[in-house]
Amino acid sequence: MAITISSQTPWLMLFRMSGEPRLCLEPQRHPVNARHQAGQPGLAALALDERTRLATEIAAESTANSC
Repeated sequence: MAITISSQTPWLMLFRMSGEPRLCLEPQRHPVNARHQAGQPGLAALALDERTRLATEIAAESTANSC
């Protein structure tokens, strides 16, 4: 299987919930723990009723087994 990921964000968080058989992929504008990093890289404060949107595309293709 070939997987291609395209994202507007510079960071993606990959995790698995305890006891679950699937993986989760979460696009993020900031690195983990950015609130506690110098300059808070990637964090942005939104005003009341202000919105932001992130786009991520995941494509999975089956590949022939060469064995």
